[in-house]
Amino acid sequence: MSFAQSTDEAAVRALYQQLMDGWNQGSAEAFATPFAEDGDLIAFDGTHFRGHQEIVPFHQRLFQTHLKGTRLVGQVTSVRFLGPDVALMYARRYRGVWEIGPCS
Repeated sequence: MSFAQSTDEAAVRALYQQLMDGWNQGSAEAFATPFAEDGDLIAFDGTHFRGHQEIVPFHQRLFQTHLKGTRLVGQVTSVRFLGPDVALMYARRYRGVWEIGPCS
């Protein structure tokens, strides 16, 4: 792996941290920021979201209801470059890390 590729891979991996930070803030806008405007997101259940116009509203509803106060913790398991400006990243969340605040 060349230095440039190593730097590019680090940048791609940083995008996942940015995505997790957005989730942990409960902000769909921040969660979607790492994606290109026409980027694709395949959810854990296989649901395919295309672009910010699908990613943001769906996740904002979740962050306001079912996923309110949850935290996403995970890691990138691999990065594969499909071209000079396209990367495929696989990531996974850690089992049992859905942290929900105390019930009142």
